[in-house]
Amino acid sequence: MSLVDWSVAIMGTWVVVIVVAGLVMALRPGLGELEYDATVAEPLRLRQASGVMPRDRATDIKRDLGSEHPPWERLDRQGL
Repeated sequence: MSLVDWSVAIMGTWVVVIVVAGLVMALRPGLGELEYDATVAEPLRLRQASGVMPRDRATDIKRDLGSEHPPWERLDRQGL
């Protein structure tokens, strides 16, 4: 067999293995289905609103001092 024949055989086998793996993952039932289907009894609370995650103090200070860049300048600096 020539090198081209070997490469075609290896790549063809690789494609078949990937397709079979994709079909197995798509057709078998997942193990974590129940976690996503469970309804939450209490409403979700944001971490920042519940006091777990602190607010961004630098942004608050910049707003108080009036030195925060307007949103259009931030977008302009990013090239948008």
